Amino acid sequence: MADLSHTSVKSAQTIAFSWAQIIETKQHVLTDLISRYGEVPIRGIVFVTVLFIGAIYTIWTSLPTKQKYANAPIACVDPNDSNASLKEARLRFRNDAVAMLQQGYRQFKGRPWYIPSPLGERLMLPSKYVEEIKTAPVDEVDFVATFFEMFEGKYTTMGSRSTLHPRTAKHDLNHYMARILEPVAEEIQDAFDAHLPATDEWRAINVHHAMVQIVARVSSRMFGGTELSQNQGWVDATINFALDGFVGSDSSCPQGRRAASGSGWVDNAGEAPADFLQWMVENAEGKEKEDSFIAQIQLKLSFAAIHTSAAAPTQLLYDLCAMPQYIQPLIDEINQVKQNLSGGGFDKRALGKLITFERFVQRPHTFSDGFHIPAKTQIGVPTQAISMDPEIYTNPKDFDGFRFSNLRDHIEIREGNDNNKKAAEMGKLAYASSNHESMAFGYGRHACPGRWFAGNEIKMIMVYLLENYEFQFPGGKSGLENRPPSMNYETQYLPNTQATVEFRKRRV
Repeated sequence: MADLSHTSVKSAQTIAFSWAQIIETKQHVLTDLISRYGEVPIRGIVFVTVLFIGAIYTIWTSLPTKQKYANAPIACVDPNDSNASLKEARLRFRNDAVAMLQQGYRQFKGRPWYIPSPLGERLMLPSKYVEEIKTAPVDEVDFVATFFEMFEGKYTTMGSRSTLHPRTAKHDLNHYMARILEPVAEEIQDAFDAHLPATDEWRAINVHHAMVQIVARVSSRMFGGTELSQNQGWVDATINFALDGFVGSDSSCPQGRRAASGSGWVDNAGEAPADFLQWMVENAEGKEKEDSFIAQIQLKLSFAAIHTSAAAPTQLLYDLCAMPQYIQPLIDEINQVKQNLSGGGFDKRALGKLITFERFVQRPHTFSDGFHIPAKTQIGVPTQAISMDPEIYTNPKDFDGFRFSNLRDHIEIREGNDNNKKAAEMGKLAYASSNHESMAFGYGRHACPGRWFAGNEIKMIMVYLLENYEFQFPGGKSGLENRPPSMNYETQYLPNTQATVEFRKRRV
């Protein structure tokens, strides 16, 4: 890997300054609204705005669709009153998507079918088509177009045709994974000391808030070194970019209207180590070389990396507090792997040996048979419903933290001495694997290019937690009945953001 030159460091600093300007511009827009309309509380403006948007949204979702349909049935709709039933089903999808997807999967298993949604009917495909989808050209199966439409990319800047970030992840991040995990491990310790300090007595902590802060710092260490990860202004910018457009900004209230420039720290950035930001500078082509372009890409990467990666350890902590019988086996495996380390902390190879731990955290085109999908159709695969299919997994509704560890043992026995076949089957069980039975990170050319870093990051955070902390629900409660309920909206399954967990320093 080439060393950073003085020129390249200045380029990274300029890009960081462009990031700060983007954040500042968004703040100025809100501040200008306040100055135009006087001392109106910002939360009142947000409430009226949300109310207005909600009314438009409700009316729009009730309008009859003009989309073209493939030759496939629509699930969750009464055939005797399809028009009224379709409108009702679209609205129902917002809060009951999981049940609707399971209903459609059971009813039309092995066939394509539509699921009603506020954005129109989405075509759900059986897994037999997945192999064809993963290699389909972009002009036929376009993930970016769907992303751009769902996130109103014209107004939010979400969505880009550039391949700079996936190119960089595949070429540099994955290639230098072992090298970058060492500073990441250092950042994990510093971030925990700052946001979840170990104390001798039980202390209640908002888990989601702490994890967002920790993951933001750890991800920033990978994105831009300590100059970014240990600067709270940068960390706050990466967290709030994903929130500004939806919840308003407290800095726009009368008592704190001063727009955040966020750029004062840039001059002190100094020489940064080789990191993702620098790799993007080196890999950029044509218009991708513009500082403002790379800054926008970096903001989107933060949107994708921080809040999703923080959700996983939050949910895992809730699971372990609800079912503490899984804690000791995980600690035992960590200690066993540590005994064989030559020195230092967990590296890439050691993380790969946490088998039990990894299984616990795992949780227009025409196809070859002639089935045709009209242009501009949103497609998907009902992965949650597939994972709950008893023909694929035994007793899928029963939680089994070591389900995939047991599957590994069965592969060892079944494949015997066939090491090549055994390795292929084992690979399908990896946390960040991408195959037709495990599509949490996508599949084929549409799979998340940063999934291996995300998987290692989550494992390293959980290893640090298990080694250094004891944790429990407030009052020492356990059991799934005490687990904080997750937040569901359409196909999003998010951790409870208000729940607290008690922590204390692990006692030997």
